[in-house]
Amino acid sequence: MFTEFYEGGFYHVYGRGVDKRLVYEEDADKRFFLSRVCKYQRDEMGECVEVVAFCLMDNHYHMLIRQANKRGVTRFMRKLLTSYVMYFNRKYERTGTLFESTFKRKCVDTDGYLGNVVRYIHLNAVDLMSDKEATPKQILKFVKEYEWSDASEYIDSRGGLSDFFDDISYRDFLYGELLFPRSDLGAGFEV
Repeated sequence: MFTEFYEGGFYHVYGRGVDKRLVYEEDADKRFFLSRVCKYQRDEMGECVEVVAFCLMDNHYHMLIRQANKRGVTRFMRKLLTSYVMYFNRKYERTGTLFESTFKRKCVDTDGYLGNVVRYIHLNAVDLMSDKEATPKQILKFVKEYEWSDASEYIDSRGGLSDFFDDISYRDFLYGELLFPRSDLGAGFEV
C-alpha cells in the first residue's frame, strides 16, 4: 500500500536486505550509510527531512523521519539508497539489488504512535544481545550503548520526549516497555 507523504508528516521508513542478506558487512559500511543520511537531509531544493530516530542492524535499517518539504522523503530516500547501493556493490564487487524493495514506510499520525515507533526503533538492538535472560536494566544499558542507534541521545542528551509527552523521561518510557511489554508494539513492522 502506498503512503502519501505530506509536509511536516512523520514516517517510519525501513528496509531489509534481499533474501535477508547483510547490508552492512562491517562497521565502515554503517558509517558510510550514516554519512549519507547526514548528507542527504538537505539538497539543492532545501531541507528534505529531519531524522528523528534511527537504528541500523546488520541486515536492515529503521528510521523515523519528518518530511520538511514537498517530496522530501522521496528525494532523501532515493539519494540515500542509490548512493549506498552503489558504494556497497563497488566495494564488494557485486551487482544488482541489495534491498528487498525501495523502502517500506508507515505514516505516524498520532503522538502516542510516534512515541511507540521511536521506542520500537531503539529496542531493535535488543535482538543482538547474547544474554536472552537479561534484566530490564541490562537491556536498557545495552540499548544506550549500541553504537548504531541514536537511543543514547534520547536517554542522555534530550532527557525526555518533551515535544510529545508531559513529564516523562525517555529512559522511563523505554524502561516501562521492558518491564511491561506490549505485544502490539512492533505490529506491522516486521522486517
